Amino acid sequence: INAEYGGQTLLASHKMDNPQSNSSVSKQEKESLNKKKQKFLTDEEIANSWFFRILSLIMLSYADIFHNFSMGQKDKLKKLSGVVIGFHSTHNVDIPIFSTAFYREAGRVPRGLFHRTLYTFVPMLKYLGGVAGYPQTAKELIHSGYLPACIPGGAEEALTGHENAYTLHWSSTSGRPREGFARLALSVGTKTFINVGLGTNVEEARFNIVYYVWNQLGLSKAWSQLMKKLERSPVQKPLFLLGATLWFNLNIVSVPIPVPITYNLADPLPVDPEKDSAEDLAKKAKDVMEDLMSKHQARRERNYAVALKQRGISLLTVQLAYLALVLVFSVWMLFNFWQGLLVGFTVLTWPMVPLFLVFTFCPLLLAAEALFHLFKNKTSSSARIQVNKKD
Repeated sequence: INAEYGGQTLLASHKMDNPQSNSSVSKQEKESLNKKKQKFLTDEEIANSWFFRILSLIMLSYADIFHNFSMGQKDKLKKLSGVVIGFHSTHNVDIPIFSTAFYREAGRVPRGLFHRTLYTFVPMLKYLGGVAGYPQTAKELIHSGYLPACIPGGAEEALTGHENAYTLHWSSTSGRPREGFARLALSVGTKTFINVGLGTNVEEARFNIVYYVWNQLGLSKAWSQLMKKLERSPVQKPLFLLGATLWFNLNIVSVPIPVPITYNLADPLPVDPEKDSAEDLAKKAKDVMEDLMSKHQARRERNYAVALKQRGISLLTVQLAYLALVLVFSVWMLFNFWQGLLVGFTVLTWPMVPLFLVFTFCPLLLAAEALFHLFKNKTSSSARIQVNKKD
């Protein structure tokens, strides 16, 4: 999502220091800023919507009870300015948790920059603070007093495998480094900040049997190697989007694991447009994220036993609990076969229908869009070559 800014976005926030308070801003510029502010829903409008209320109730109740969720450095949340960046998990459940928790802890509604195709077909994203991820939109968010944030690693980071669960992967499928968030910070034109956040144990918050088997068979490594070999190939992007489609759909079959989750923020990284470059800023931000992982995460591979131990729960206890649930449901199905079949089909199928449509249809549209741009670029290149030959 939002490849212009380095992958899928995570958060944004509410009004920062009022940009109109700067005495050097002209009256005409102030009026322009006021007009831009009117393009976005206010924090109150989003927070009072039924969609945000229901999502907050579900996600925060689940996070508090099941994951003993907490946000560190709460005093920093209200003072954030600039851009927030984060780490991409394989299951995405942490994104709505962090988004709704921002409002609960700091009164700030996260603002996500989503791919325009996805945003078009899922209009309810605007009631989660989402906007279409155009470059100009991100810049207007900052000038309007909001805080856009992204996950530089994108889906590429999420598909690197269990052994690389907490390894940063800040490059696109084409191999170019992800520096869009740094360019966004520089485009503000004044001194601002890049804020690096990390949720500890987020990878262990879900277990997916399909992902586990895929990883144990070595297919995750094979996938990464294939993507690297096809780095400059025209088929790489459509193939990657197909893989991302399957990944999104298979997220549905994951089961929650009661590991503790804490969201941590590093000290803000200052941005000076007159001295910094996008390349240098991206490298500094990556170093800050690495330091944050070393301090709060320690391990770089997925390890359910270690994560559960932090909450005083053994992995065996969780395994036995899920086994008991499966046995109870199986016995109930045995004695109430037809009713159980009907209930099971209804419970499992109906919630999956809208999710299947969203997570299948939208990535396929993105793949079609990628093929269209590929064909368009090739056509333009051929036309330029013919013109040069004529000349």
